[in-house]
Amino acid sequence: HVLYMLLSPVFERHFIFDSFSCRVGKGTLVGIERLEHHIRAVTDNYRHEAYSLNMDISGYFMSIVRSKLYDITWETLGKYQMQHPEAMDYDFADYLIGTFLQRDPLEGCVYHGDPRLIALVPPSKSLRFQPPGVGLSIGDVINQLNSNIYMDPTDHFIKRDLRIRHYVRYVDDAKQLHRLLMYLLECQERTGEFLDKYNLILHPNKTTITSLYDTTYFLGAALLPYRRYAENGAIGRFQAYIESVDNALATGEPLDLEEILSRINSRLGYFQHFDEIKMIRKTVSNTYYLRDVFGFTHDYKKAIIKPLNV
Repeated sequence: HVLYMLLSPVFERHFIFDSFSCRVGKGTLVGIERLEHHIRAVTDNYRHEAYSLNMDISGYFMSIVRSKLYDITWETLGKYQMQHPEAMDYDFADYLIGTFLQRDPLEGCVYHGDPRLIALVPPSKSLRFQPPGVGLSIGDVINQLNSNIYMDPTDHFIKRDLRIRHYVRYVDDAKQLHRLLMYLLECQERTGEFLDKYNLILHPNKTTITSLYDTTYFLGAALLPYRRYAENGAIGRFQAYIESVDNALATGEPLDLEEILSRINSRLGYFQHFDEIKMIRKTVSNTYYLRDVFGFTHDYKKAIIKPLNV
């Protein structure tokens, strides 16, 4: 947290505007809204055809070369030091950076659970299979910032060298938008060559080019012209939870209604950002016992516990 507080103000000045994740005011909803903005801009509000280069980096956190991350960090921090020599104790910052980047993330780790399951983890998803000096642990707060720092040169390459005006990125999930399909094919090749400098590879199956008139998936949202839906996974989990509550109420067993109410309202609040009122209405209408206990506002933005009939 100390290192994060030192580095974050410096790199916030250097990051592109449409880089999201673990930045103040740069959460998933804002990322979705910015992508919608770029889609409307590049298509002239859906009057012209345009395409999206959907970038996905294979095993991103596990591929980060920590020595390269150190160099990228100091390339920006060094320039900041020249302009603001008294802004911080730079030797102390360097000590902290080295402490995190030189340590072995697996040192002292204790494995729990069935060890046979470890073999099922793909090598690109585990630090156990990376060479020395490669890979970051995802859970450290500083590594959320580091993930943005490592992609910062790529962001500026795409914006300045490729001249992609409409570009958004959330960690390793990024989209380049352009009206010319052939230019995006060239951008895909050139971006792949640039990423290779940093030991990063575009996922061969998940990196695609799609029409912006088709469904565009980003950060749990399914975007279509003038409409925004939640992805099927979130919808399926909501429907399964409502069904499980209805089944539990049918048994007559005592339940913590306040906890259930809190969970339902949490999901309803999430779905308000999408065009899902029909889905919610249908899901609730398929229950019997749940509707006897819980009431809903007409717009399905909130649920309440119905008063008991005495």
